[in-house]
Amino acid sequence: MKSPIAKLTREGGFNPRVIIALLAVLAAVAYYPALDNGFIWDDPEYIINNPTLRTAEGLGQIWFEPGATPQYYPLVFTAFWAEFQSWQLDAYYYHLINVLLHALSAILLWVLLRKLGVPGAWLAAAIFAIHPVHVESVAWITERKNVQSGVLYVGAFLAYLRFAFGPGETTAAAGGDTQAEPSAPSLKYYLIALGLFVAALLSKTVVSTLPAAIVLVIFWKKGRVGLRDLLPLIPFFIFGIALAIVTVLMEKFHVGALGDEWSLTFPEKILLAGRIVWFYAFKLFVPVDLIFIYPRWTIDASVWWQALFPAGVIAAAVALFVYRKAIGRGPLVAVLFFIGTLTPALGFFNVYPMRFSFVADHFQYLASLGLIVLAAAGTTRFIGTLRREKRWASRALCWGVVVVLGALTWNQCSIYKDQETLWRATIASNPRAWIAHNNLGEILVAQGKIDEAMDHCEAALDLKPDLPEALGNLANCLFRKGELEKDRDSRKAKFAKAVENYDALIDLEPRNPKAWSNRGAALENLGKLDEAVESLEEALRITPAFVNAHFNLGNVLVKLGRTKEAIDHYSDTVRLNPGFTDALYKLGLLYEQSADESRAIGAFRRAVQQRPSWIEAGNKLAWLLATKRDATPSDRAEAIRIAEANTRHFGADHPVLLDTLAAAYGRSGRFGDAIATAQKAIDSARAAKQDAQAAQIEGRLKLYRSNKPFLR
Repeated sequence: MKSPIAKLTREGGFNPRVIIALLAVLAAVAYYPALDNGFIWDDPEYIINNPTLRTAEGLGQIWFEPGATPQYYPLVFTAFWAEFQSWQLDAYYYHLINVLLHALSAILLWVLLRKLGVPGAWLAAAIFAIHPVHVESVAWITERKNVQSGVLYVGAFLAYLRFAFGPGETTAAAGGDTQAEPSAPSLKYYLIALGLFVAALLSKTVVSTLPAAIVLVIFWKKGRVGLRDLLPLIPFFIFGIALAIVTVLMEKFHVGALGDEWSLTFPEKILLAGRIVWFYAFKLFVPVDLIFIYPRWTIDASVWWQALFPAGVIAAAVALFVYRKAIGRGPLVAVLFFIGTLTPALGFFNVYPMRFSFVADHFQYLASLGLIVLAAAGTTRFIGTLRREKRWASRALCWGVVVVLGALTWNQCSIYKDQETLWRATIASNPRAWIAHNNLGEILVAQGKIDEAMDHCEAALDLKPDLPEALGNLANCLFRKGELEKDRDSRKAKFAKAVENYDALIDLEPRNPKAWSNRGAALENLGKLDEAVESLEEALRITPAFVNAHFNLGNVLVKLGRTKEAIDHYSDTVRLNPGFTDALYKLGLLYEQSADESRAIGAFRRAVQQRPSWIEAGNKLAWLLATKRDATPSDRAEAIRIAEANTRHFGADHPVLLDTLAAAYGRSGRFGDAIATAQKAIDSARAAKQDAQAAQIEGRLKLYRSNKPFLR
């Protein structure tokens, strides 16, 4: 006797394992290129620079401090926390988990559709698995929110149907409808469904529409929705609404979805919602020209044709309702599911990405199920009406569609390779995407491609003159050009222009600590040290733990001769960021000047441990160890090891490195080696016309010839 699950999942004569394997392979092949991709936009904030992923305390912050993470989706960040503990910042595994979750959603979708008796369940699941509009959700690590919540959403849907309709398949009758046979509800499956739903909400609250989707399915199957159908869903609605409110508040007051970009009137929001629905439907059926940032439409209630979009949506829904007896309730339910699941992204709520565009492919990840299932079921029904000899050709055409969609997905994955590739592809398709110009400019600044970076920053400002990020990036470009400029007057002009741009940025964002800090560094380069101190202190008043501001302020204080204060700020820098090696090096120099030998050695040693190839820090450490009066045998051995490595790898003829090596040999009693090395250092110094250096080494050479080490 066949098990209920075997009866439920067998389709077209294929063993369930075959279909499951097929769906998994389709997803794996289509998304294989994504596995080699790196981190892109928002990924640094979500993973790379997210402090909550690094400690056990961070796990508590993820759950109990909503502002500790970019959005309050604690189950997603818990997954990231566990993954960071396992493979740190290896992007391959984060991408792999995304692909696996997406494949699992496709498999569960197939099981769900089979339980509902939907024709063409395998085709719908296959299209969902490899549709190119889902690349943004799968190939973008940050959108773990979508693929993780998707698995939990479909799982909760399945469990609830098991509770509501009992085991086995609710077989569709002609027209796609049925009077479902009543069965005894199972509390176990109800609790499983509720638990999975809450877990899905804690991954992404777009799934809050699930109870409404369940109501639609009940209407489809029964032709009516009674009080007994609604009562069990009350806790689902309560949890969904409550956590959706949390997300709305977080989006406004933590993420920053406030301002003119979200100031549409209600009639304009209706126009926008209608246009969004048709946009997403079109992209599902014609998945070409997919863009990471689509052009942002101008919504104007006085433009008559914009009213056609919501009017068309209403007309379509009304027509499907009127003809539901002729064509069945299925098409109406599918379309309402599509629209209803899109509701959080239709413009009625402030969503931060709508600052750049009103639409994004990842917004329709779950909503796409409605039209995908409708298309697959309709196609399967149509094939069933054909004569046998034509069915093979139609089925071959379906497979052709799957192959084409898979090829488009494979190709689309490539634009998510890295941030530079993503933004260049976006600009190529949407030249007016100011955020793409700005972000590409920031990347190019870091790469040292200053002129090209300035072009993109200026393009961003041309498109959006009040864009703070672009003002900051343009100022950073000018700062870098000033650093690279050799002519004194030109250098001064670049830094002065950078200060002007930082001032403009501060006018827009008075509490921008990075702007104040960078302004201070630019003023330092102009020699306006007192003004630089004021600017940097303002940055620290705004953000006391701002690492770069502490470091920059330390630099200015050194020039002002305020050594003790400079040491304090360099110390704060390495306390906040132990890997800030430049601060460790400068701290070592100040300790050395202050005759605090042990602390100087400690700072240089920490710098060398983190950057073993750093010649200056290594030489300083070796010199202090070799010339200290109370050097231990281990100090002397360490000095020789470092000094030999420096001369071997970085400067066999460098007089300073050779001088340090000679001192290290002399301190260990190897005076023959010390004499030979010191003489070589003198010869190198004279060849380089460094007479003063040669004279100093000659003084130490006399000590070595007397079998005495050089001691400070």
